[in-house]
Amino acid sequence: MTTTRRTDDGADAQDDLIVAALASGATYPEAAEVARTSARTVRRRMADEDFARRVSTARAERVAAVTGRLTEVAFEAVDTLREGLSAPRSVDQIRAAHEILVLGLRYRSDHELEGRLAAVEQQLKAKEAES
Repeated sequence: MTTTRRTDDGADAQDDLIVAALASGATYPEAAEVARTSARTVRRRMADEDFARRVSTARAERVAAVTGRLTEVAFEAVDTLREGLSAPRSVDQIRAAHEILVLGLRYRSDHELEGRLAAVEQQLKAKEAES
């Protein structure tokens, strides 16, 4: 275990290491090793709502970054699947068609659910504003 260091903005450098490790998918023991502390300390820090929110926000930022990168190449992936429809072997054509249908339906469903959820959230906000 080491003593914690404070960064210029007053944030705990050890906490920053724990947040980064947990946001990257590390377990509590793995995050503790990165931050040179104990898993018990990581558990204790995660019991703090503000700290847990920091971890959650950092995870969400990572997911958003990955989603952005996936979106950038999505059109190429769809083109590759489309090319698979013309593959020499019928089994490859069927596999490509299956993937296109499954992914297309899932994407459509997710998109519709996002829209519906946004509408419900907007209605709730309007009701809260009325009260």
